[in-house]
Amino acid sequence: MAKKIRNRLRRYSLISIINVGLNHLTQQHDNKEKALRAMPWLPALVMKLAIEDEMISMHGDLCPSAEFDACCNAIWNAKRGLDESVQVALLGVRALMHAQFIFQRSETFGFLRWAALISRIDASHPCRSLFERVFSMTPDDFMMAAILLISQFKKEAPQQPIDLRDYSALPEELTKPLYQLVRLLSKDLSELRVQLQGELRSRLDSKTKRSARQESERHEFPWLAKYPLLKLDQTRVLAWNPTIFFHGLEEFVHIRLSEFGQDYTDSFSQVFEDYVIELIQESGTHAITDQEFKCLGNKGMSAVDALIPHAEGNVFIECKMSLFADAVLLSDHPPFVSEKLKRIRKAIVQGWKVGDLLRSDKIKLSDAKSADNDYLIVVTSRQLLFGNGLHLKQMVDEQFFDHIFPESNFMSPSKEQLSRMPPQNITILSIEEFEHLVGAVKSKKVTYLSFVQQLSKNASNPKTAKMVADQEIRKYVDKWYIPNLLTNSRDRVVAQLNAVFNCRDRIKSRTYK
Repeated sequence: MAKKIRNRLRRYSLISIINVGLNHLTQQHDNKEKALRAMPWLPALVMKLAIEDEMISMHGDLCPSAEFDACCNAIWNAKRGLDESVQVALLGVRALMHAQFIFQRSETFGFLRWAALISRIDASHPCRSLFERVFSMTPDDFMMAAILLISQFKKEAPQQPIDLRDYSALPEELTKPLYQLVRLLSKDLSELRVQLQGELRSRLDSKTKRSARQESERHEFPWLAKYPLLKLDQTRVLAWNPTIFFHGLEEFVHIRLSEFGQDYTDSFSQVFEDYVIELIQESGTHAITDQEFKCLGNKGMSAVDALIPHAEGNVFIECKMSLFADAVLLSDHPPFVSEKLKRIRKAIVQGWKVGDLLRSDKIKLSDAKSADNDYLIVVTSRQLLFGNGLHLKQMVDEQFFDHIFPESNFMSPSKEQLSRMPPQNITILSIEEFEHLVGAVKSKKVTYLSFVQQLSKNASNPKTAKMVADQEIRKYVDKWYIPNLLTNSRDRVVAQLNAVFNCRDRIKSRTYK
């Protein structure tokens, strides 16, 4: 498919192809639904393929809109390879939902989340040091620059470039992080081509001398989100598309730090876990933390990050910070997906082990001991589009729970473990969904227990099963909850911006008197 697209486009200049693509991506729509129907990930992929191809010259003949549209249609109509596996088919559907799900989301202050969390930790913390080394600014400066940039794109029409010279009169404490963030977020067409060519070479097959392309590439959220600003010249940049820009900024810290692999995940995991515990407290619910749980027994015991005991059912909450690269979301290869869900599998095993401890003489929690059912909420650092444990069986492996954690001595759950916490009692939420759930619990319209009980009931019926928890949370709230972390960080950074602007205005007024 990619080869056919590139062959069709080689008659035209790259600049003209990009211009046609930008007309598609910056087209104004009345609402998210109409924007989704335009399937913006298709023109973004055509543009990616054109940028990637060294045989397409920067200058030359103009690309007709009809030719560009034909390339988009060819991607949409491309047939999948035949496979009789139900799991492969369902993973293919999940991959198809990935970009659509993001393009339907509303913009929030989630782009502050990672930087806000890192801003609260000590300057000597490995994760803080890594952040400042990678971005060449503090987390507060990052948030300040991001808010300035977002406000500018809200103010201007999406198809209008931003000229950095418009900021030249601002103090250096604002312009320095802003210019640095723009440098990190933007590349020109030549730089993008070098980047894509490097990625092609990294996928080169030593035998065929060809770069392997995944069939799921046509469903990916636009690669352009890695660099959501197109550098037009030394001072002007243009957002490819409002959603591509916003999502690119929202994921930017995680994506860039992910390049450092375990150095990043190991140093950030505790920060992530502490935040989830903080959210539970924010919802007005008391939970037993892993440290408190171990004090009831001994430090060597298995534990979950938070336990909410109840005679009608125990709720376990376990945080799993991991890279969860796009390949995990787009792959239709069940063994690969299963391997990359190691932290999810580990969380499930932890839940079963804690369930055993609660029924033993090692822990004295009478309500927890008398409960017939346990429920597990796994909070992940990214949206995985697996709503519950049954989805893992249906999409990944029918025997997913039979040999769940071969990396350890634990192989299969006992009948008692599986009876207390069956697959439908396992809920997988992204951190953003968990924030939304916290708002619903705080409003007293639902509890963690009643929520997971309802999801468990829904999961048993394909007609009511939810792939994303927000579909159920929406029933309890009028609008999405913004947690204290985001509101406090936003207000603090905006206050800093206002202080700088007010100071500048006072200096101006004294100058002009």
